[in-house]
Amino acid sequence: IDVFCPATFDGWGCWDATAAGEVAEIPCPSDGNASRKVRKRCSENGYWEINLDTKEEKVDYRECNINVSTGDADLLFQVIEELVNLERSPYTDPQTAEAFEICLDTVLSAPKFSSGT
Repeated sequence: IDVFCPATFDGWGCWDATAAGEVAEIPCPSDGNASRKVRKRCSENGYWEINLDTKEEKVDYRECNINVSTGDADLLFQVIEELVNLERSPYTDPQTAEAFEICLDTVLSAPKFSSGT
């Protein structure tokens, strides 16, 4: 049985389901430099690594230029902007569609802001 960490949204970016033991990467949000990455590690047992101090999922944003919290409207605008730039719709694949819906629900309801490093 393959073990995966679930797709999730951390307040800045959407993370696809990731195989256990792997490190997921996404581009830094609103950075403009595609070579800078955000990283998040999926543990061997299929759970995203947790910051023991904050009890939140660990996310490494050290390469990104993030200095301020972004409001809900700005986050939603960023998600829509990224959606327009996708090569194919997130609704093409049922699993991706579900992850995208969860991502949007999270943005609209209660985004968390944490660099969790």
